[in-house]
Amino acid sequence: MAQMGRRRRRLSMAQRLAIVQDVATRLADGHGVPAVLEAIRSCVEAELDAAALVLSVVSTDGAGLATLYASGTSEQTLKLLQNVVPLGQGGPAKAVLSSGEPVYWSTLAQRDHEFPEYAGYASSCHAWAILPMAVHGTRFGVLSVGWEQSRKFSSDDSALLAVIANQCAIAVDRARLEDVEHSERETLELMSEGTRVMVSELDPASVVRKLVLLAVPRLAPWCAVYVADQSSLRRVAIEIAGHAGLAEELRGLQSVDIGSSAPLATCYRTGCAQVVSHVTEDHIRAVYDEAQSNLILAQDADWTALVIPIKAGGQVIGVMSLVSDDWGGAPPEGVWHSAEGLAGHAGAALLNARRYDVEHATASLLTQALLPSELTPIPGYDIASRYIPAQGGVAGDWFDVAPLPDGRFLLGIGDVGGHGIAAASLMAQLRNAARGLAVGGGGPRHIIHGLAELTFMDEAHGFATALYGLLYPADGAFRWSSAGHIPPLVFDDGSAHWLSFAEHPPFGVPLPGDEPEWCHQVNPAAGVVFLTDGVVERRGANIADGLEDLRIFVAESGFEDVQALAGSIAHEFCATPHDDCCIVVVRRHPTGLSGPG
Repeated sequence: MAQMGRRRRRLSMAQRLAIVQDVATRLADGHGVPAVLEAIRSCVEAELDAAALVLSVVSTDGAGLATLYASGTSEQTLKLLQNVVPLGQGGPAKAVLSSGEPVYWSTLAQRDHEFPEYAGYASSCHAWAILPMAVHGTRFGVLSVGWEQSRKFSSDDSALLAVIANQCAIAVDRARLEDVEHSERETLELMSEGTRVMVSELDPASVVRKLVLLAVPRLAPWCAVYVADQSSLRRVAIEIAGHAGLAEELRGLQSVDIGSSAPLATCYRTGCAQVVSHVTEDHIRAVYDEAQSNLILAQDADWTALVIPIKAGGQVIGVMSLVSDDWGGAPPEGVWHSAEGLAGHAGAALLNARRYDVEHATASLLTQALLPSELTPIPGYDIASRYIPAQGGVAGDWFDVAPLPDGRFLLGIGDVGGHGIAAASLMAQLRNAARGLAVGGGGPRHIIHGLAELTFMDEAHGFATALYGLLYPADGAFRWSSAGHIPPLVFDDGSAHWLSFAEHPPFGVPLPGDEPEWCHQVNPAAGVVFLTDGVVERRGANIADGLEDLRIFVAESGFEDVQALAGSIAHEFCATPHDDCCIVVVRRHPTGLSGPG
């Protein structure tokens, strides 16, 4: 292709058209700002035989020009272009953007005459073309092209340069829109993933760790989260892309005084984001200990930091810091927006997790207080129990063994739907009400009826199943009634079978009327297993299969000690429970005499 600098007078219309077509093809192949800028550079070098190129766009506030690309300029010019150049200072770029007309100078002497403020300013190029970039009538930038040798610009040269500048403007505008759309998609994906973390995680440590992993490296190569702990900010998570070893060295409960001048502390106190354009040694040593600071300083990078407050319930509870060596003194607007969104998700997730921790601890204490610390001995019987909650000590299952004034024993087991304080509270109501009804002389059907009414009247509209019975120790008679609960499993001499399944619906639905009641005779050496559905239910499996598996297992283990039998059932059926598991085993002595409980 002909080179404009040396052969400009001999370019025909066809040759100029070929140049325009080649430029258009190169620019069309670029997607995203970096690719388009590289295409523009190659066009300028190949088609215009130019030595220097500067492409600048108007800053978001309209007060200056931000350089997207620069090559072939002097060191003095490169240093100037690292920052936004104020338009208020005048100069050729201001003149081009104001008038919409290009500015040319063929020699440095002409430049100094027309723009005296640049007189004596070093330049590696003697001739320059300063061209406006506009789309749909809006001027948004300047394309500056320089040649090492002095030269004159003909009307044909001006026309060709104007067409090329227009093509570059369209390509840059398209690429910026593509980058914005890509950034918005990434932000939406980031927020979506943040939402999944927020609604699925209930452990505070896991929440912050996963959110930090979302930020690195999408937003920045370095991210850390600090939470308030009395008078200090405690670092609870940190991740550094490409420096796993450094991140590991920096992990630990390092703290920053809330009253200090560190940007982390300032952000926490004011609730406003902080930008550290150039992270200094003092900044680093204010946050990390000596050994950690030395490791960071050894990276020899020019870091820029963005610190965002983490808020929950309108209160600042911590801060998130993002650090990059690629921001050049200012975090990109898209990163800032995404960081604020992620910090908002972090605050909501941490608030949920903390509330869950409080409720979890309260419900756990309530559950432990309500369950029997030890089983009441029944004369002539051995008894054992196992209680395996699916969520670390908090469950809605319960059981009870209580002596009554007339010598009978109340045996009960139940399962409240859900977990947490609400489930533990309903469990407490039902367990205590059952005892009261039994002491008052009520039989099994009356106990079940009373508990059903209590649950149905409860404003929280709870849901529960239960089985209650009265055991007459002397002759082994056992009368029982149930509300939607798994029936007793009786075993004797290598056999086992289920008693009648309850016809009464679970608690929490309208009462059907008269509750059925059954009677079973517990013979010497025979026994009964009571359980909740977590023992036999499995996700994706028929509960009938689980019931049959347990029946066979108990039949084959029926002559074991009751403690061993209860433990064996728990080990075989409740090793990894998806629901709470409660097991009570009662076995009558072979002679019917009293033995240890």
